[in-house]
Amino acid sequence: AVAFFWMAVVVAVSYKWLPAMIESKPAEDLRNSQGTKLGWVLLLLIVLVAATQWVLKQLENRVTVSVELGRKIGIVLAVTGAVVLAVGFLGYTSTGSRGGPIKWAGDRIEGFTSTTRAESTETVEARLFSSQSERYQEYKASWETFKDHPLTGTGAATWNTAWLKWRPYDMISKDGHSWFFENLSELGIIGAGLMVAFVVFFLMISIKDLKFMGAGRDRELYGTFFAACLMLLVHAMLDWDWEMPVIFMSFFMFAGALLRFGQLVRTRAEGGDEAVDAMRARYSSKGGGTTGELFGWAGILGALCIVGMILTIPPMLSANKMDKVKAYDRAGDVANLDKSARDAHKYNPLDGESLAYEAKGKMALGKLDEAEALLLQSLDIEPANDKTWRVLARLYVQTKQTDKAVEAIRTSRELNPLESQDTGQVEEQIRAIGGFLYYQYIPGGINVLAPPEPGTT
Repeated sequence: AVAFFWMAVVVAVSYKWLPAMIESKPAEDLRNSQGTKLGWVLLLLIVLVAATQWVLKQLENRVTVSVELGRKIGIVLAVTGAVVLAVGFLGYTSTGSRGGPIKWAGDRIEGFTSTTRAESTETVEARLFSSQSERYQEYKASWETFKDHPLTGTGAATWNTAWLKWRPYDMISKDGHSWFFENLSELGIIGAGLMVAFVVFFLMISIKDLKFMGAGRDRELYGTFFAACLMLLVHAMLDWDWEMPVIFMSFFMFAGALLRFGQLVRTRAEGGDEAVDAMRARYSSKGGGTTGELFGWAGILGALCIVGMILTIPPMLSANKMDKVKAYDRAGDVANLDKSARDAHKYNPLDGESLAYEAKGKMALGKLDEAEALLLQSLDIEPANDKTWRVLARLYVQTKQTDKAVEAIRTSRELNPLESQDTGQVEEQIRAIGGFLYYQYIPGGINVLAPPEPGTT
């Protein structure tokens, strides 16, 4: 109840006082002014949460609620909440032009599965109450890719390539927004199977521990974190995106802590506090516990989570540096572009895009041979990066290597059929130096044609 209360407070505050926090593309002045307001709101919420905990603590010291009474109160609150939600839903969907709950729900489903983007979703009102998004299309792109590569998928960090191929409209999306669907696309049945196996293992152990604990404070604490784990898990399955280092890793940390906590509770139940003290002594630096006792499944899981979180830091630093790189590129600041792109690549050697931007800096400085070497190195790392192929096509236009320019832009067009603004410019440059592009536009992409026979038009 407290968790849902604070969620409602955050939504209400954002809706009434911080609309720029919800709008898709807020005005620059709103970003600045409401960014300051957001800071004050977060501080206020911290104070309110702390005050709530203090009040609950005082009540706990003064009011004793039996387990049975607490269960009855919980049932009453749950039923009351369900009734309020049902009545509110019926009332909301039956007023105005919404046409009743069935029509309203149908409109939401249609909006969720639509292959077109509605501009109205950019407003605060529509973003809060509309189901319009590209999530369904991203799930579908993942599924189509999985059907092409069912066993092992296309490889880690390759989802974006699948999106460019299957997307119904020209929109950039860097990930599949679903832990399950992206795993299915990139790692196939093997990767998705391992993920599902762990989730099932965690759920079975946790539910078994909850039953073992019965009614008591241990179960209350365990149940609270177990519910949080489930929410993190549901979020990851439906909307796993840039929060990966937070949401994804938090789930594993919580899961590891729960498995460990369950082990401690069972130890206490079997041998009392003396057994717990003995177990802790074996795990201490002076104790004689075995490696298996020290780590176990929960310990190994926790260690892997920490390693995973550490490994996410360099790529995140690289991504921040790449934001500066792109800003230098837009501003035409060649010197800083060249240097910053090199720095970004040091933090993430598996990112070929930083090499492509460094190559753009070299091209602007007239170092075309170095630029070509960097672009080819970038394509060795990320052969399906359509942007890098376009940069390479521009380089071949500069050096009048017509055939290579044609091949580069054709590959770019195959990888990203719906891209028009940048690709079209390069195509015109290639035609200007006498290049022939043997493909035609068709609905949903392009049709690559065979070159005409010699002597024909």
